[in-house]
Amino acid sequence: MDETTITVQSARALVSARLVEGHFPPYHDVIPKDCDKRVKLQAGAFRSALRQASILTSEESRSVHLQFAAGKLVVLSSAAETGRATVEMKIEYEYPELEIGFNPALLEDALRRVPPEAEILFEFSEPARPALIRYGDAFLYVAMPTVV
Repeated sequence: MDETTITVQSARALVSARLVEGHFPPYHDVIPKDCDKRVKLQAGAFRSALRQASILTSEESRSVHLQFAAGKLVVLSSAAETGRATVEMKIEYEYPELEIGFNPALLEDALRRVPPEAEILFEFSEPARPALIRYGDAFLYVAMPTVV
């Protein structure tokens, strides 16, 4: 072993890590700073809506569409061989109507790290720009949209 390696062993596991030298990329550059739409969502309800809609996606179009309109969020998906899913949630939304698509697995990955009863902040600007999921001061997730 050297100064750049650490190994920890217990009765159930062995964990080894190594310090990698080099310059870490400027990750702040990928965090959008122009999100002008913000929606509060209950994490568990949003994850449930995503899971329901994602059942009817296909390998070719592994995406769900989020339609934001006054007072509601509609989560849509469709696949030629299985049909169409529509799941509606009541939300507070006072911006112009907008539709943005995402791979549901990526959004669910973020939501698995948040307590189901928690309120998240979903921030976005337009369909082709990244969105943010925030929970408290310490959790920030950048979600890249799919083509709508």
